[in-house]
Amino acid sequence: MLLPIMLLVGMAAASTVTLTGTCYSTIINKTNNYITFNITNSGNGTATNFLIVPEIDGASTPNTTISIPLVAPGGAYSERIYLSNFTIPGSYVERFVARYSQGSSTFTTLFPCLVQIGQNAHSILYITNITRGKRGDNISVNISNIADYPIAAQVSVYAPPDFTVVNPTKNVTMQYGLTSTPFAISTQTQYTNFEFPITVAASYVSGNVHYATERTISIGASAGTSSAFTANLLLFGIVVLVVVIVALIVLSVILKKGKGGAEHHHETEEHHHAEPHVEQEK
Repeated sequence: MLLPIMLLVGMAAASTVTLTGTCYSTIINKTNNYITFNITNSGNGTATNFLIVPEIDGASTPNTTISIPLVAPGGAYSERIYLSNFTIPGSYVERFVARYSQGSSTFTTLFPCLVQIGQNAHSILYITNITRGKRGDNISVNISNIADYPIAAQVSVYAPPDFTVVNPTKNVTMQYGLTSTPFAISTQTQYTNFEFPITVAASYVSGNVHYATERTISIGASAGTSSAFTANLLLFGIVVLVVVIVALIVLSVILKKGKGGAEHHHETEEHHHAEPHVEQEK
């Protein structure tokens, strides 16, 4: 099963690194005991010192760190992640934390991957939508339960190290229909023109089988309270500018009216002084 799992876009100077991760695996067991992880770069920039650290649930892996010296533009690279010590069979959301350099800057991101260990296990929970708050410092996860009974599930948010998630894992009882779960999220990163992935996973155990589903969104590097403050400051500046312009227009109109009245009053006074002079000549 081929799964596209994430797209990360980064710009530094005039170059762009666009990384796409894909995950390929059949049902993982003692015979087929690995995940094939592919990374491609469709940008015109180069990612160097590329390191991948797998975070595996449902099994363990001897692959503590995978190193790819260079991810060149147009390049595609493939690595196998071997698994062992399997636990409960079923579906799991695995993560691959990646660190790389672009020019003089270093970035850390992650790539999620939904795999089947021991057997196929299709979740009856679905993450239908992930929405961000207006201030950008929280997300709301909507999860649909199509079963006619409640399901006790774990909902987890996985984010790169530059992001902070308050209580990243919550135990939630999913009733039939739609359940919304909020998470507070923020970042202190100073990067610009970058997008980072935020992955939400929902999992539960039923009949000694593990079930999981995931959904990933991209968040710009300016997300968080700092960007909200910048946007509010810009809006305040625009409002002040409009008020100043309107005040200047009103002042200009008042001054013009005052000047016109003064000229009319002066002409009237000259006319009254001229009338007696004409009568004397007669």
